[in-house]
Amino acid sequence: MDYRKLVKDCLKDNAVAQRQLYDAFAEPMLGICYRYTKSMADAEDVLQEGFIKVFRHLHQFKFEGELGGWIRRIMVTTAINYLKKNERYQGDLSFDDLAMHPVSYDDPSISVDTKEGANESSRALRTIALRRTLPA
Repeated sequence: MDYRKLVKDCLKDNAVAQRQLYDAFAEPMLGICYRYTKSMADAEDVLQEGFIKVFRHLHQFKFEGELGGWIRRIMVTTAINYLKKNERYQGDLSFDDLAMHPVSYDDPSISVDTKEGANESSRALRTIALRRTLPA
């Protein structure tokens, strides 16, 4: 897929291009969101909020790295902020003792976690619709 053209079309408010961008990245990004929230409902909320930010700030993407990496960074930041804002996660947050590491598809442990959650993510993606910003 030509992501450069896709991004340019999205910036022109092309609804078909926006849907294609969402469809290309929603499933792996839902897995990342779920990894942080451990709740499919919360992961879906983070995914929606994250994609709103992606489309709102897409003009800032400079094609200096991978589009997927840029979107992943937004999703991770959105997930962490979601955890900080929601009281039910306050007891789980302890960033002082946590060794943070970047998300990488090359890490075998992440690949295993991702594969285990892939079926659940796929089913969830089929059942949710982009509720707020994207046309059908």
